[in-house]
Amino acid sequence: MNVTMFQMNFGESILLGEDKIRCLLVDCGSKSSLTASSQMLKNVQNQVALYQTADAMISHFHSDHYKGFRYFNHTFDRVYIPHIFTAHQHPNMVDYLLMRDYLRSRGTIKCTLLDLLENMQKIGKRFSLLKRGDHFSFCGNEAEVLWPCPQTIHNELESMLKSLAVPDDLRNQIRSISDEISEFVVKYANVSIRKNGYQQKLIQIRGSVRALMQNSNPDEEAGKKENAKKFHWDFPHSVNDHTYCIVFQIHSASDDRNYLFTGDVLKKHLTKICNDKKLPLYPNFYAVKAPHHGTPEYYCSDLFQNNAKIKIEKVFISHGQGYGNYGKISVEYIKEPYKMICTNYVPAECPGFGTCRPQNCGLSHNPPPTSYFI
Repeated sequence: MNVTMFQMNFGESILLGEDKIRCLLVDCGSKSSLTASSQMLKNVQNQVALYQTADAMISHFHSDHYKGFRYFNHTFDRVYIPHIFTAHQHPNMVDYLLMRDYLRSRGTIKCTLLDLLENMQKIGKRFSLLKRGDHFSFCGNEAEVLWPCPQTIHNELESMLKSLAVPDDLRNQIRSISDEISEFVVKYANVSIRKNGYQQKLIQIRGSVRALMQNSNPDEEAGKKENAKKFHWDFPHSVNDHTYCIVFQIHSASDDRNYLFTGDVLKKHLTKICNDKKLPLYPNFYAVKAPHHGTPEYYCSDLFQNNAKIKIEKVFISHGQGYGNYGKISVEYIKEPYKMICTNYVPAECPGFGTCRPQNCGLSHNPPPTSYFI
């Protein structure tokens, strides 16, 4: 299996390919402007075009992971997205995402989830939902999904909500709309989203969200009492999209190698994955994708280093140019015996350059490469 990581500035895009027949593009995003990222997107598109058929995965709904799909000149056969939709059965992560977007609205109606769904007809012919325990096949390679776990996410958020005053009428309104969204998504999963009624139903849901958010006045509500203020200002910062990102391990049948793709999984959830006996990690990995640009608060190499049963040969890291510490490669990585591959190319953002292996780092190239073979 060929694995290529693209240079996306503060962003991520990874291509898995087999024999120029079929490929899987895991994420395609950048926080750069469309003008600044246009050439990077072309590089990704040119590589995808070499394959006869192509699938895609959006690990979570952050712009540095999915924004590029909106400008991609290709419609994928299938798009995998996190299964956070439960339809009339709670836990439902959509509740928290809608509530966060509601509280953040200040005249501008913004809902990242709906933006994504509105673009799905252009991005893919159909889409599939993935959660912990699911499997999917890719050119004879079996992939096992290790995250998200809807129940765990729900329990963590509900525990947090106990300390915040959520108005009952607001929760009921949001649950009604989130159930509608979940029903809609589950209905169209694994079938063509170009069927009649998809766009019309999406317009109805958008109208419901618009009505909810237009009635939002967090500033007025926040002034009523202290617990209301705590809810309106603390809750939006407590809902982290990284809690539901897709993590999967895959065995490549063609070269007998194992890979682990982590999205931007939180460190506490990666710990759960490492300790999960029901869905154990493979005993060894040829390569592991480090979450969130290698920042140590999201990824700890010791999780693997202290586990004698798990061996890792390579760690690959997408850099975070222009975003301070996000772009730094922690000494935590450098001190370990892994071979590192990193798209950093700004010396100030890589304090370990010189002690790491520069032949695997963008810093050793001028101009930096457009892609890195894992």
